[in-house]
Amino acid sequence: MTYLNSSYFFDYNDTTIDVLLKKSLPNDLSSKEKAIRLYTLVRDGWKYDPYSISLSKENYRSSTIVQKSTGNCVEKSILLISLLRGVGIPADCIWVRLRTISQWSV
Repeated sequence: MTYLNSSYFFDYNDTTIDVLLKKSLPNDLSSKEKAIRLYTLVRDGWKYDPYSISLSKENYRSSTIVQKSTGNCVEKSILLISLLRGVGIPADCIWVRLRTISQWSV
């Protein structure tokens, strides 16, 4: 899988994503400037809500997330990756499992 393809979750070909990209980015930006603007857009445009967890895979599509006003870390990551791919910047997820301090062995 290349990191530019549209997929079920990273559905940047959806009109809602396309409209957001056209509204948010002028044409004369470099790839670095686009990446910074999109990062800032997702960081500031969707309030972080760690308690909003869904078990429905439909809720993790970027076209669904873009219509919400909040998002958890996974949702905001999916949206940013879709926006980056939509402007031709390769992007993908890396999933990690975190442990709390109480789980660390001393």
